Amino acid sequence: GLLKKTNESEKYGKAFQELRESILRNAVKKGILCRSPETEHLDSSVLNFFTLMPIFRSEKHLLQKTVEAMEERIKDPLLGGIWRHEDSIVDLGDIQPWPCSTLWLAEAYLVLDKPEKAWEHLNWVIDNTSYCGLIPEYLITKGQPLGISMPSYSQGGFLIALLRHLNPEQRKIIPPGHLEYLKFENVFWNGKTFDLRT
Repeated sequence: GLLKKTNESEKYGKAFQELRESILRNAVKKGILCRSPETEHLDSSVLNFFTLMPIFRSEKHLLQKTVEAMEERIKDPLLGGIWRHEDSIVDLGDIQPWPCSTLWLAEAYLVLDKPEKAWEHLNWVIDNTSYCGLIPEYLITKGQPLGISMPSYSQGGFLIALLRHLNPEQRKIIPPGHLEYLKFENVFWNGKTFDLRT
């Protein structure tokens, strides 16, 4: 739409459609969107194709099956949260839950109109932030996060997840009561500026 009707936009549109169809044809295994055509392993980043970059927004059944598989196969049974993907290996061990991946799952539940499940995962992220509010890259063990630093992609993901709860008429979010301390002013979203407060 924004590119107008030019030869370039037509080429991009055609390439987009071909890429979309190729992913659906080659990376969907048993009704689940997988990591790649070569494997049936899961990768939480595919959730972004339904949310942040909604090229599969209309494929709700595909999202539902993918989310169910993630809850079963890459939700950490001891720590909670979602692993980055089934092949995840880090320097201090393998298969650790990441707040960023967990935020992607929360976003997916909002697309599926299941806000209670979204808050379940969002609350896990909140419960595992540092005392100053920073979000770690992943958890090693209970109470031992790794990679707390300056605001990261996980921090941005948290703001995006909150913005999904935005009431556009009142220009405010309506989070649970225990988040009343959060205040974000002049947040730019979809071409408008909002104050996010309860």
